[in-house]
Amino acid sequence: MCGAVDRLNHVKIATPDPAAVDRFLREVVDIPAGWPLGDPPAPPAEPVPSRASDADGNFTSESVMAYRGEGPFSGFITGSSESRQFQILQCDRPHVWGVAIGTRNLERAHERCVERG
Repeated sequence: MCGAVDRLNHVKIATPDPAAVDRFLREVVDIPAGWPLGDPPAPPAEPVPSRASDADGNFTSESVMAYRGEGPFSGFITGSSESRQFQILQCDRPHVWGVAIGTRNLERAHERCVERG
């Protein structure tokens, strides 16, 4: 019989450029390397814009809230300022609309992102 689950076990990410996400998580967030699944994917010819950006590719309050979806700003924070938190907002479409990841070296993380475009 299994014990109680008391932590986030893993996150599943779907993206047109899995190698870029893998590099980000390993090189910026210090997540250890894992292993490949299937054949190595080819990177996209052009960077894929975020669906949370506006028509010009910029992140604005309006574009991010449009991606979040319609609904009042109401819901719950589950957790505390000392723990991991879940922000659970009311919305017309169920989905995960944001993930916050911390890093110990923000300046180096920014440099790596700029180097990779």
